[in-house]
Amino acid sequence: MTELNPIASRFVDDILIHARSRGGNGYAVTLRMARQVVRLRFSSDSLRSLFLPAFEHVCVGGDVEPDLHLHIIEGEPFPAPAWPAEAYRSCGEVIGFADDTTYLHVDIPLAALSVLNLNRGEGAYWVRSAAAVPSYERSAPFRALLHRWLMRHGMPLAHVGAVASGSNGALIMGAKGAGKSTTSLACLAAGMDFLADDRCALDCSTPEPMAWSVYSTAKVFAGEAGRFGILDLAEKGILPAMAGDEKMLAFMPQIAARQVRLQAPIRCIIEPKPLANRHSRFVALPAGQAARTLTSDLIGRSPATALPALVTIAKLCRTVPCYQLEASRDLREVASSIRELLDRGGMLPHSPR
Repeated sequence: MTELNPIASRFVDDILIHARSRGGNGYAVTLRMARQVVRLRFSSDSLRSLFLPAFEHVCVGGDVEPDLHLHIIEGEPFPAPAWPAEAYRSCGEVIGFADDTTYLHVDIPLAALSVLNLNRGEGAYWVRSAAAVPSYERSAPFRALLHRWLMRHGMPLAHVGAVASGSNGALIMGAKGAGKSTTSLACLAAGMDFLADDRCALDCSTPEPMAWSVYSTAKVFAGEAGRFGILDLAEKGILPAMAGDEKMLAFMPQIAARQVRLQAPIRCIIEPKPLANRHSRFVALPAGQAARTLTSDLIGRSPATALPALVTIAKLCRTVPCYQLEASRDLREVASSIRELLDRGGMLPHSPR
């Protein structure tokens, strides 16, 4: 167990006291994701309108006792840092402020501060100005906090897409620009269910590994929205509004609500590789190579959780088959290939189980 840092604990608690004082009881929303109940308390309706659409599919009613309380606030001034400049990591974590009880993340470009008291199940997300929040933050809000909380329960918030056909699900992995969103949306257009296009929670604690949807967002270049044949995708997508925003956002419950899935058993892991082939084909991918791809983003974004995340993902890659999909340019044919694979339980013909 990491030794408690009293300075970190005091700083986090001071932030939480301030966040509670900002109120937000009138803007509270309860979410159920990955077997966890999370209550978001927004200090204003503008913050709720900004961030809530990504969680629309996991909102629940009733008086459910939350596992995690998150206070969402905005405004200045930020508190003075309680750490030296050299303690900053490029990913936003602060050395000495990410132990077993406290967590702190600083997004310097966005001017956002995230803190978490893990023992108490309470955190805060403090952004300097809601008007300056870019689309990438709207697409996956509070991901540093949610990843750290879910990792406490053995579930990394991984950089993967996820789709499902019937009772079988597939992870769509790859680096930025590899085609995760394109592949996930092509599968949705073909009638399959959508869990994520870029980030979902992975659970290997159950007999069947599970993918859990956290965000209902899909991202697509505005000029390419029409190529999928998904009704309302282009019309209801939110166009980039800031410099640096590359893609439009689409909140899938507003576009294909019946195809948004909350969870699915993971039968296989797929890494799309767009090629000019006439037909798509699957090639077996070594488990170690798949694990390296899946963990590269997590290690860079959260060194504090790198080791347990690596253990979970390595176990997953040894449990289910991993493939590289040499994908044709025909998106319907790509989706058809994935559906056929899932209809076989994620196994290629004649593959040993």
